Amino acid sequence: MQELLSYLIFATGFIFLTIGTYGMWKNNDFFINITLSSFFDTIGFLCFGLGLMVYLGFQAAAFKVLMVVFLFLFLNPLVTHTLARSANLLKAPAKEVTNDK
Repeated sequence: MQELLSYLIFATGFIFLTIGTYGMWKNNDFFINITLSSFFDTIGFLCFGLGLMVYLGFQAAAFKVLMVVFLFLFLNPLVTHTLARSANLLKAPAKEVTNDK
C-alpha cells in the first residue's frame, strides 16, 4: 500500500511537470514562462519529494529528503524573483520577436 501511494504521488508530480513544460512551450512571453516554471516545478518537485518520503517510510533518509524539499521551496521562488527582477531592470522584451505575418 505504501509503494502504491508513493507511485501515485510520483505520477502526480510527473503530470504537473508535463503541464508546466507544455505551458512554457506554448507561450512566448518571458515573464509568463518564468511564472509557469516556478509554480509547476515547485509543485512537481514537492510531489516527488513527498512520494520519496512515503516510499522510504520513517527513516533518517526521509528526514534528509524533507530538508532538501524545504530548501527547494525556499530557493526556487527566490531565484525566480531574482531572474524576473533583473530582466525587468534590464528592460528585456517580454515577448519573443518573430517575423511571421
